[in-house]
Amino acid sequence: MLLFIVPVSTPGVSYQRLSAAGGERLYDVTFADVDIPADAVLGLPGEAWPAVRALHQRGACLKAAELLGLGQAALELTLTYAKTRVRFEVEAMALSHVPSSLISGHGLGMNQATLPVH
Repeated sequence: MLLFIVPVSTPGVSYQRLSAAGGERLYDVTFADVDIPADAVLGLPGEAWPAVRALHQRGACLKAAELLGLGQAALELTLTYAKTRVRFEVEAMALSHVPSSLISGHGLGMNQATLPVH
């Protein structure tokens, strides 16, 4: 495996944006008979896998942190709505329709999920 950096304008490099549910900028990059100058190579040829593995691990951790943050925000919005919603002229919390596990957040495992991400 070989890691290298070349401009997208390099002859033989083509790319197409992929659709992503989260709006991330993902691309399908194709290399066809691309001349790679020696100064564009990162590291030693054949020794790229440890760097690629480290990038995958960091990316997975960052994605987990992002999703955990989204989950926490969704929980907070849900709790705010549940606490302020009025139904039959009474706050919904007073009707005990909101489970206590939702109120504490422990039922969804948010606190437990935070530890591995930190």
